[in-house]
Amino acid sequence: MRGIQGNQGPQGDLGPQGPAGATGLTWRGNWSDTSDYVNNDAVFYNGASWFASDDPAPGDVPSAESEVWFPLALQGATGPQGSQGIQGIQGETGPQGPQGIQGETGPQGIQGETGPQGIQGIQGETGPQGNPGLDGVAAATAPLTYNAETNTVGIDQSGLTLAQSQVTNLVSDLAAKASTTYVDTEISTLSSEVDTKADLTQTVSDKSANYTLVSGDKTTLIRSTGSAITITVPDVLAVGDRVDFLQDGAGQITFSASGVTIQSKGGSVLTAEQYSAVTLVCVASGQYRLIGDLG
Repeated sequence: MRGIQGNQGPQGDLGPQGPAGATGLTWRGNWSDTSDYVNNDAVFYNGASWFASDDPAPGDVPSAESEVWFPLALQGATGPQGSQGIQGIQGETGPQGPQGIQGETGPQGIQGETGPQGIQGIQGETGPQGNPGLDGVAAATAPLTYNAETNTVGIDQSGLTLAQSQVTNLVSDLAAKASTTYVDTEISTLSSEVDTKADLTQTVSDKSANYTLVSGDKTTLIRSTGSAITITVPDVLAVGDRVDFLQDGAGQITFSASGVTIQSKGGSVLTAEQYSAVTLVCVASGQYRLIGDLG
């Protein structure tokens, strides 16, 4: 028959230390040909992990042919492709790409229809008065006489003599005025007067800042030479007066009405581009028309 359990005895003495275990591996991360490795170093290379059983020589690559490196875990074969996942949300629009190269010039289009006829130009100034003509021949006085007995009409011979004298004087006057000196003088005088009246040379006035028209600008060519400017148009031109404008610079010319009405095709009141030319014409009091290469 088993008796009752006795009390626990005192703790025994500490036993001797057991033998040391095997040395573990030192993980060094990805293998590099510039690093020095020693025994029991472990690395990752080419999809597998390797450990060194001895001190590898510099540049000794972990592989199945190495006498120092041995595999810990080799990369497995590629598994089958998984099923397609659900479509993700649409990402934000990326930045705009650089501009492509310019394409080739397309074929020339068909010619457009002829535009409407432009407004009638300004009437020119009256030319110089011509030289006075030659004096005419006075009518001959040849009173008629009637003879009742013979039933005939007679002519006073003295009247015919006077008419012949006047014809002689006219011929003499024509001969004098037909001389080379007289004709040259008359032609020179007439040419000078025509040149004065028909002088078509325009005054060019360069503008690089905003400008307000004055009456003295009529027949002037106003040329813009720099950045954009504004031409203010008050009612300073007479009916028929005109002013020409040339955008010679990069900036456009804008026309601003001041107490007048400016009308143009499409309602445009600025030049189209560099080297565009337009004309401002006063067609009635306070009424102006802008014609030409408008933007």
